[in-house]
Amino acid sequence: MLLWFRFKNYGPFHEEAFFDMRAVNAYKELPDHVMQAGNQNVVKTAAIYGANASGKSNFIKAIECFRNMILYSMSNTSEHVNPIIDLKEDRALRKYYTPFQFDQNSSHEPTEFEACVSLFGVEYQYGFTYDEFSIQYEWLYINKKEGKQEVVFERDVTSGIEFGEKVDHECKKYVPGLKDQVLLLTFFYQIKLPDTVWTHARLACTSLFVWDVSRANMSQEWVSIRLEDELQKERAKKRLISYLNQIDVNIVDFEMYQQDNRDLQVYTIHVDDSGNRYLMPLEKESAGTIKALALYLIVGNEMSYECTYVFDEMNAHLHPLLTKYFVNRFYENGANEQLIFATHDVNLLDKKYMRRDQVWFVEKIGNESKLFSLADFKVRNDASLRKNYLAGNYGAIPILGENVE
Repeated sequence: MLLWFRFKNYGPFHEEAFFDMRAVNAYKELPDHVMQAGNQNVVKTAAIYGANASGKSNFIKAIECFRNMILYSMSNTSEHVNPIIDLKEDRALRKYYTPFQFDQNSSHEPTEFEACVSLFGVEYQYGFTYDEFSIQYEWLYINKKEGKQEVVFERDVTSGIEFGEKVDHECKKYVPGLKDQVLLLTFFYQIKLPDTVWTHARLACTSLFVWDVSRANMSQEWVSIRLEDELQKERAKKRLISYLNQIDVNIVDFEMYQQDNRDLQVYTIHVDDSGNRYLMPLEKESAGTIKALALYLIVGNEMSYECTYVFDEMNAHLHPLLTKYFVNRFYENGANEQLIFATHDVNLLDKKYMRRDQVWFVEKIGNESKLFSLADFKVRNDASLRKNYLAGNYGAIPILGENVE
């Protein structure tokens, strides 16, 4: 579960950007949009608004980059790396180092990420700075109640590594095997030490799942592969068909066929007013239907795992009512997951649907993106969030030429 995330010198974000999922205690509206994570209350969903090319997608890529660095930093372990001539694209540092380019200094300065996450009631605060050649700093703390912190480790490129008292004895002997290009959290997770702090902290930090409708991880091919598995489980198939009935896409069932040694093909079944059944190949379904299926297959029907789903352009190909339906599922009783999504759907900008601490904006000022919250503004109780946003009262809208209406 994500409590907050900050980053600096990544993509179009030059200065530090701070994204906060912690609920503002003074806001009493929509209490079912809030849940407990670790020692604090967090909102279940957050929407990111902004003009095209403002930096919304890069904000989401920053979250993805933080996660990927943890997952793949062991790919930096090539022997005899020459930082001048080694251009291997599989090296995580080179691949995921994307500093702000519109400044003579920042394009060579470190990128910094830090997140506060919760898993099994424990808060982990983890961060690191790096450039394309090495990890500069890295730290992991466990946040206790009343603002106290337990140090797990602190890493400094010049002074070395200091471990907390609980892990010092079992970890020190492995330090000589740690390379400058590898995150210490990733390194000790791979060693599989008895202390669960490494496994739990890594799991908490990587339970931020980024999905993009424009990429292969939400494509028709991906949906087809996932459906093949889902349809072979009777209970899962019934849940899926029940979901499709609720969103009115006129799919009553599925069939799978394999012809002439080809790959298994998924077909949807439609019924007309006379009860006649029609088979349609999945690839012939509309982009909206594929998107609705993808969203279901990603999140599923039973929300229990403490994770955060992050979607770019979630409303693409979806009717506003279907977008709202999907968001509302995170407010159901027992839902223990979060949703962060970039969107242009202003229908959600309504106090009946979103708290002020659930709405965020990204605005491009010159070549630099800025991230800020609706909670930063004084908003009248009778104000229309949608009208105020479209009128430019909160910024983060396109500046159109005089001849554009």
